Amino acid sequence: MLRCVAVKRLFLVAGVLAAGCTPVADGPTGGPATAAAATAAAPGAASAAIAAAPGSAAGAAAGAPGSAAAVTGLHPELGDETAPPPEAAASTAKEVPGQPGLFVVRRRLMAMTTHWEVALATRDAASAEAPIAECFAEIARLENVLSEWKPETEISKVNAAAGVAPVKVSPELLDTLQVALDVGAMTEGGFDITFLPIGRLWHLRDPHAKLPDPAELAKAISLVGYRHVVLDRAKSTAYLDRPGMAIGLGGIGQGIAVDRCSAILRARGFPDFIVDGSGDLFVSGKKGTEGWKVGVAHPRVHGWQFARLSLENRAITTAGDYERFAVIDGVHYHHIIDPKTGYPVPHTASVSVIAPTTVLADALDTGLFVMGAEKGLAVVAKRPDLEALFVSADGTVQMTPGFAKLATVDALKLDLSVWR
Repeated sequence: MLRCVAVKRLFLVAGVLAAGCTPVADGPTGGPATAAAATAAAPGAASAAIAAAPGSAAGAAAGAPGSAAAVTGLHPELGDETAPPPEAAASTAKEVPGQPGLFVVRRRLMAMTTHWEVALATRDAASAEAPIAECFAEIARLENVLSEWKPETEISKVNAAAGVAPVKVSPELLDTLQVALDVGAMTEGGFDITFLPIGRLWHLRDPHAKLPDPAELAKAISLVGYRHVVLDRAKSTAYLDRPGMAIGLGGIGQGIAVDRCSAILRARGFPDFIVDGSGDLFVSGKKGTEGWKVGVAHPRVHGWQFARLSLENRAITTAGDYERFAVIDGVHYHHIIDPKTGYPVPHTASVSVIAPTTVLADALDTGLFVMGAEKGLAVVAKRPDLEALFVSADGTVQMTPGFAKLATVDALKLDLSVWR
């Protein structure tokens, strides 16, 4: 599993927050079909009503090969998506149409090398400023715990001591590592936080990206294995028991931060919100009398959310082969790597997971992506608190019965032959 810091394509849709929201366009076949009735993919581009501007989240898949689109992952009705937000943009408050006195306050931040947004429904807009600021302070703090790219962080100290000695770490890092190891076991190693030696060999941002050297790749694969992460709760230590191993938390860190923000907002008396860490979403409560609605992006057609659903008090995340990639010798190589082979997973285009926590959904979407639809759906079926939707490389859409009940899906067979 290689997840770097993924820019996900799971968007908020349809009149979610404020006046001027773009309504969900009907499906290209003349109207959205239910999951049970959808049978065929509709050719052609997305409706102009939801087409995204270049550089927006929806336009990420159309970007130059090898580029990593740094975008919020939010649908355009949340604001101007044509330019990245500043380090800490000012909050905005807009009254919800048809619900006098109800406002949605939202604010953006750039952190963990990606874009964040908090959107909060309240009748006291002024009081929302403090908890939102507290959320962003917590994101910044967690970055200094979880980032493997900063040498002073706890996880970097664990990596530096690989094969040497256990390292004293905070309870929150122990909890994060435990979730990662549990998901590693659950997905048969599809999600593996010790992927970093492999990840360092893939330079997908490089405009002249090349395939890794086979000998170096084989050596890196030998250093990957989540079972070699040793946690000691009593001593509060973490240890990599083989020299050269390294942990990367890009596939789980954003989920941790989303959940911490969600806890802060609830503790401060704001139960109705969405926290978005570049597409890792936790949806809580409602927007007055309306539910929050989210959409899952078509893996190849920018601006088309082929599945739409309303959620409450659940997390939803998506892993896709369009998030970060490079074209090398005419072949599309994406960022989600099978730890067993060291190469991108060939059989899956995207996986969306609904879970009670964002950290669990965030780790699972990658692990299930590596497993593929057949094995992955069997894993999810064992957990009544989980739902999932798979898009296989041939465009076949499969989902759990619970996901199908929640979602309106345009088609159960998507055309993935052309990026558009």
